[in-house]
Amino acid sequence: MHDLILWVLFQYFFTVWYPEEEKQKLFVSFLVYKNCAEVYKAGDKISGVYKIDPDGLGEFEVYCDQKTAGGRGRCFRSDGTAL
Repeated sequence: MHDLILWVLFQYFFTVWYPEEEKQKLFVSFLVYKNCAEVYKAGDKISGVYKIDPDGLGEFEVYCDQKTAGGRGRCFRSDGTAL
């Protein structure tokens, strides 16, 4: 019973009081997308670092610009070059 109460309290705190941007950061670290456009379509409209695997040969981190031009497809490697 104690575990159930803790779980309910956690769910309430997380959904009501946890800032939306922090939720995004928490879950994004587990997700791997094909490209930045897929990130945007999934509802992640916050610019930042995301993991992508465009060709299925391994994931890497890129910066997705979700503000410029509606955010669709603006993707940059860590060295600043566009994909």
